[in-house]
This record gives sequence, structure tokens and C-alpha cells, in this order.
Amino acid sequence: MRATLIFLFFYFFLFSCMRLEANEKTVSTSDSTIDTVEKISDNSNGNIDIERLRTSFLSHFATRFPSPLLTQIGNNFELFYAELSALFNDEKTQDLLKLVDKTHFLSSTFEPDDLVPLSNNEYYSVSRNDMFLTAETELALKKMAIASKEDGVTLVVSSAYRTYTYQKGLFERYAAQYGEAAASRFSARAGTSQHQLGTAIDFGSITDEFAETRAGKWVLQHAHLYGFSLSYPKDYEHITGYMWECWHYRYIGVHACAVQKNWFLDIQQYLLEAIHFFLTDLEKLI
Repeated sequence: MRATLIFLFFYFFLFSCMRLEANEKTVSTSDSTIDTVEKISDNSNGNIDIERLRTSFLSHFATRFPSPLLTQIGNNFELFYAELSALFNDEKTQDLLKLVDKTHFLSSTFEPDDLVPLSNNEYYSVSRNDMFLTAETELALKKMAIASKEDGVTLVVSSAYRTYTYQKGLFERYAAQYGEAAASRFSARAGTSQHQLGTAIDFGSITDEFAETRAGKWVLQHAHLYGFSLSYPKDYEHITGYMWECWHYRYIGVHACAVQKNWFLDIQQYLLEAIHFFLTDLEKLI
């Protein structure tokens, strides 16, 4: 009898350990975000302290975001936070919304693990046959191209994924030709290019004239419906760090495009910085 009890004890102990291990494996990779939010929770009931979160956000972006944008967010912060947290608490969406700019870098070894080759097809055209996009981005491109075809517009992809090494050589050539200061206004240094993500596309001629073409006008009007966002809009160089690029779109997902339009004046950089704040910067402030 004693041996039986000892056996049962160890059996249930082992079972409990296995369940604990399984539960640990299901924890989201956004645990650091959850831990941070818990720090600003009301200790009595565990609810988010929205007012404290609101104050931290508005203070952080006080000199970065325009006043009308901050006023809209501040007056409706609970709704704003609910919509934005649906993005930054989703591991898949976090990857799509990674902030990559002149002060936020990708490593020299970063490469998407699901790149697919691009080639001419019945939906869209390519300017050359050595381009790649992530599988999700290519699928979204195909859906958008089908819609544009129905309107008599053929989309032409002129640039897509770029490696760290390729971007390094490209910037160095531009810097040698125009000088580093001038080159940095229209070309990214290695590690700071959205193209390295495999989710950015340059369409058409890659010139300002693209904006006046049928394709340029169509993409500007419809891209958000398929999850694509204009990365470098006109008159926002002081925010994005780059001159207007009417041809450069990044895939961020349909939901993110809607949030961008609703809360961030349809400016991608504002959205990405806000997401980055909740994922990383917030922890430093509390």
C-alpha cells in the first residue's frame, strides 16, 4: 500500500510539471509588453491605468506628433489604446510593423525566412527577374494587382527585397556621386532600409513622375485596401528622414492601414513609432 501511494505521488508530481512546461511554451513573445503594461496597472484590480498610460504617451510624443493628432488621441485614449494594442500584442503583426529608419537598425544578418521569387505573370509585371518578397507580401501584391487589372492598370514592380550588403553598396555609390548628406535624403544606409524586411516595393519608374501615371494614382487611392502604405509622403521629410517617394510602399496589413488612417493622419512613420513606443520605449519610462 505504501509503495502504491508513493507511486501515485510521483505520478501526479510528474504530470503537474509537464502541464507547467506546456503552459510556459504557449506564452506569447509579447510577454515583455504585457509585463510593462502590468507595471502601470492598478494594483487593486489589475486593470490598465489608462490615465497614466495616456500621460506617458502624450508626454513622449509632445514635440514629435502634431497638436491636432495628439489632441484626438488624448481625448479618445481608451479607444485609441484598444485599437493599437490589438496590433502590438499580436506577434505576427509585430513583425510587419517593425520600426526601421535612420535610428532603428536591422542587423547585417537579418533576412526574412519566407522570401519568394517574383516573375512576370498575369497579374503584375517585374522590371527584372532577381527580386523577392515575403510570401505574405507577394500574396497581398497579387490581390492588389488583380484589382488594378480590373480597372485597366498593370502594376510594375521595380524593386523589392534587398540584402544588407546590396544596400550598403547602393548607398556608397550614391554617396560617392552626390555626397553623403544629399544621398541620405533619398537612400538608406545599410541596416536602415525597409527593403531589407522583404515587405517594401518600389513601383514603376521610381521617379516623381510615377505619381502622375495611372498606376501611381491607382495605388495611392487603393493600396491601403490591400495592406500597403506609402512610406515617405510629400512634405514629411522632417518626420520620415527621406524625400517624397511616391513609388515606395510597405506592406503592413489591412488592419494596420486602417489604424494608420484613423489615428495617425495616414502617416506610416507616426504609426510605427507609436507601436515601437509600446513595445520598447514605454518600459524605460516607468
